[in-house]
Amino acid sequence: SEDSTIIEVPMEILADQMEKVFYYFEEHQVDSAQYILKVNFQVDVPIAGETEFSMDIERTLPAFRLMDVELENLDLNMLSGDEGVDIVVNITNPNIYEITMQDATFYFLLEDELEISGEVEDYVRIPAGGTTEVEIHARQERGSLTQTALSYLFDQEGTEFNYFFRYIMDSDNEMFNDAEMELNVKGTLADISEAM
Repeated sequence: SEDSTIIEVPMEILADQMEKVFYYFEEHQVDSAQYILKVNFQVDVPIAGETEFSMDIERTLPAFRLMDVELENLDLNMLSGDEGVDIVVNITNPNIYEITMQDATFYFLLEDELEISGEVEDYVRIPAGGTTEVEIHARQERGSLTQTALSYLFDQEGTEFNYFFRYIMDSDNEMFNDAEMELNVKGTLADISEAM
């Protein structure tokens, strides 16, 4: 008798190793790419016992370019007395297809002075070649807003930050559907002084 089943194989793409490929796509305005997936796995089949399968899948699909996330506004709410931190980020999609984000989380780290995090409750759609503004109400996990304010006033160049934007991606490029992605930005307070 004949039957079929679906096997899900988790896969991790190391962005550092793909960086040259992404830059090449951007520099040469590549719209499509040849994706090759080679899979080798063993399954335990009733009666037949352990069987090894090999699959080579090759498809031409839209080229994938990493999105850009820019901190537009970071309001510490020190004067208003509101709890939490209000963040606005602009997410730019350089791809030729729309991308939808879900379960997005944002983390902002300021050396040892401050750590804040927040979640985006709704789906975020970024049109092809477009930019979407996302508002996040975050919470302070640790650190001192007062110390952060002093660093902003007196040591912008010497105070380093690191923020992450993590999400699950859905798009017309089926190779990356349900992929867990992370955008990571580093710099100093001087780089984001206009946002604060």
